[in-house]
Amino acid sequence: MGGVYLSSLGCRLNQAEMTALARSLSAGGYGLSGSAEEADVIILNTCAVTAEAERKTRQYLRRYRRINPGAFLVVTGCYAQMEPALVERGLADLALGNQGKGQLIEAPGRFLPRTPLTAAAMPMEGRVRALVRIQEGCDNRCTYCLVWKLRGPQRSRPADEVIAEVRRLVEERTVEITLTGVHIGAYGHDASGRTGPSLWELVSRILRETNLARLRLSSIEPWDMQSADLSLWQDERLCQHLHIPLQSGCDAVLARMGRRYDTGQYARILERVRGAVPRIAVTTDVIAGFPGETDEQFEAGLEFVRSCGFARMHVFPYSERPGTPAAVLPDQVPMKERRLRAERLREAARCSEREYASTFIGETLPVLWEKRQGGVWAGVTSNYLKVRCRCDDKLANRVLPAQIEAWEGSALTGSLVVTSAASLASRLHADNSH
Repeated sequence: MGGVYLSSLGCRLNQAEMTALARSLSAGGYGLSGSAEEADVIILNTCAVTAEAERKTRQYLRRYRRINPGAFLVVTGCYAQMEPALVERGLADLALGNQGKGQLIEAPGRFLPRTPLTAAAMPMEGRVRALVRIQEGCDNRCTYCLVWKLRGPQRSRPADEVIAEVRRLVEERTVEITLTGVHIGAYGHDASGRTGPSLWELVSRILRETNLARLRLSSIEPWDMQSADLSLWQDERLCQHLHIPLQSGCDAVLARMGRRYDTGQYARILERVRGAVPRIAVTTDVIAGFPGETDEQFEAGLEFVRSCGFARMHVFPYSERPGTPAAVLPDQVPMKERRLRAERLREAARCSEREYASTFIGETLPVLWEKRQGGVWAGVTSNYLKVRCRCDDKLANRVLPAQIEAWEGSALTGSLVVTSAASLASRLHADNSH
């Protein structure tokens, strides 16, 4: 088969970068491969946010070496930034940190062998949902985090360039786009002192100047929500979903983390958001077992988390990052206890997710259908609920309403809302004609 195989670990920004690289490779005459075993070049974009992410990176690199020893293996991203000696250790043929990754995306021919890569192995195709990078870097100094060191200072992508990419994706029949970055709420306020339109002004322009069907935002820090233009959600194309990282439900722990809010401020942000956009899905991140977290502080944090009514939670046991202030704090919580606390938080998360999703049973919701497996289609609503339904027709890349019937496992189930088979066929034909 040949071609270039792309693989990405970690955050949505990494995924967005690989999408940009795929486009650049395709434009430069490189084929894209769907198989690591048969590719001429393998590129792995890596993460280093936790020790587990590092372990997974090494595991992937060794696997690629084993299944395709003749491939030119490139490792890039945060792990390559943190461990530049990967080539000397025999784990890769080329290691490019985050700055090098940007150069690779702009001009892959400077880094990759040219032959025999000219025959296309897998054409670029439009995607149901796509990620668009709007900024890079972070100026926060959370005590547990290495990202600001690995990604560099905050810098924004020009608004016109972002809008041009959105328009191109719309032309390729992309239905939903997520704006992503390391710290998207800082958009327009760069560390260099350069200022430009804010995130909210950028969102307004995208809604005004493009025909995008759905626009979603990735993670936004709580302090950035204090100035959010909530009137933008009057446009139903802006997805009713916000990911607002909490990290801890205890004020003392938040202070040790270097976060710029307390639980009272966070609760008021939720109240303001839900007052303006009722039933919006708020998802979050929580770290379990941060250094110095006592049993009493954990219990208080757990109670606060339960009170927030999150639609979904991502829970992580605290992971020491060498070179961060948190790694040398006293009273490190034993790993076994971190994992026990994480599981209790996950149980709270499962209950909260079920309670939120179940409020929509009996309602009709527009669903963006993505893929089918075993006769069952899976899709997502504007408020990021997973929905499944049985249907023999091709629904991919279409927004069609579903009557929500039940909560099963980790998703809602329902049935398509159509007056007849002919009605559905007519709608599908209309979509195909665009």
